Amino acid sequence: MSVALQSDNTQMLEIVAGALGRLEYPHAAPRLRELVDRRNLLPRTRRVVQVALVACGGKNAMKKDPAQMFYDLALKYYYRHESVIPDERYKTANIWYWRNGRLEYKPVPRQIFCDIYAMRNSRLALQHKSGFYPAVSLWLAAFLKREADLPAGAKDPTATAERARFYALASSAGYLQAVLNRAMRDKDSAVALGAIEPLARTAGAKSLVEPITAGGVTPLVQALGYPERQVRLLAALSLARALPEKPFSGSTLVMSVLKEALHLTGQKTAVLVVSDEATRNTLKDAIRGAGFTLIDEPDVDKALTAARKAKGADLLVLADMPRPAEVIRAFRSEGAFANMPVLIVSGTTRSANLAKSEKMVMTVAPDAGDDAIVKAMEQAVKLSGAKSLTPDEAAQWAVKAAEAIRLLALTKNGVYDVNRALDSLLAALEDERPAVRVAAAQALAVMRPAKAQAGIAKLALNAEADVKVRISAYKALSESARLFDSQLTDELAEQIVAVVTGEGSQQEREAAAEALGALNLASEKIDSLILKTAGHD
Repeated sequence: MSVALQSDNTQMLEIVAGALGRLEYPHAAPRLRELVDRRNLLPRTRRVVQVALVACGGKNAMKKDPAQMFYDLALKYYYRHESVIPDERYKTANIWYWRNGRLEYKPVPRQIFCDIYAMRNSRLALQHKSGFYPAVSLWLAAFLKREADLPAGAKDPTATAERARFYALASSAGYLQAVLNRAMRDKDSAVALGAIEPLARTAGAKSLVEPITAGGVTPLVQALGYPERQVRLLAALSLARALPEKPFSGSTLVMSVLKEALHLTGQKTAVLVVSDEATRNTLKDAIRGAGFTLIDEPDVDKALTAARKAKGADLLVLADMPRPAEVIRAFRSEGAFANMPVLIVSGTTRSANLAKSEKMVMTVAPDAGDDAIVKAMEQAVKLSGAKSLTPDEAAQWAVKAAEAIRLLALTKNGVYDVNRALDSLLAALEDERPAVRVAAAQALAVMRPAKAQAGIAKLALNAEADVKVRISAYKALSESARLFDSQLTDELAEQIVAVVTGEGSQQEREAAAEALGALNLASEKIDSLILKTAGHD
């Protein structure tokens, strides 16, 4: 009915406005306020519309700015206010249009109905007030949210050829920072991720790290402490690749998050904090059976320390003792665990009430059986809305982190101390994933400490490593030697000579020979290589 107020038919306008006035729905007010200002409206019709506007929007509605009214309505749709959500009994909801003098509609999946109307009302706000910047950022956020909310396999008949990313890339850093700020406030990881990537691609370092107000931090820097791991990782990568020229508030966190990425495996982790030994033993079997890596520590402080060392966790599992509320409070006090879901294995009223009052908490009866507990764990993990990393995705993040550290070392960036990641990179050389090992070696190749070069050499000489990994390590060793000269012990140098003079593949021996040349060893170190040619001259 509100959409029909775009009609030019005077009689229809009076009928529709009168009906809306009797219904008194507040979300009809912006369209009525818009109509009041139409120039060619008959006085009689204008009076009908004014009466309806006061009924829907209150006695001060005539004085309100139409742009602000549409923006306020867009917010209601964005946050799914009870008065605007579609009927949950139906899979679709109708998006209405006024075209060619008649009403038309397109049914869309119910999940994106509010997102579409949030976009529409944001756009209407801009039509009434050009440069109304809050409406721009809200429109972008709603577009990103619409794409995230669209059910898998479903189609949006209202979608344009361009995706949200297209408009995000075309937007200024200020709008994207506002979108990111809203997403983090709402704990909406999908929108946050959708804002960070184009922000990092199009904005300069200054826009990313320098806040408008003194002493504050930009939303992108705030994202380094966001509970959702992928948001933290993308924020850290973006800030590293921006290559800022001077330190900023929160800059030390970038290297901490990059180190976290180097240790990712894609394995889900559960923290079990239960003091009763029998209950704990039962739950340990269920947790492991669900495919989780287990942190089993009945002491709350020690459990927190272990979770920090593990670089985060996906689920907190509790029972009646220690008191669940106290354990949850201790974990929630740290940013990395603020959004971590909790499963309480308990049948008490106290635990049930806690689950009702806490969004990220659910309960399961202790006598429900292993299968029910495992299912409850899976459901609990989904409470946060966070997307779990697969092993392949974890490897990709680790590689990206190593590449970012290499870039920082190559450019001699003075803001970030790459040596803080040295031990993590050395540990990554022993990773089972070839791509991670190679990326770590390449990062270490441009780092000065002697143990960086030694670590690369040990990987190159590791007979158990894949031959392609060894060859890549020799190439990294060559680069390290060219940049920093030889820092190897005699023992490691002699082992490389042995590979060159040995019976390995030609490709591996050539890679080792190149490294040997770059190391520029004393002549006696390659005597055996020259003598090896005896019988060929």
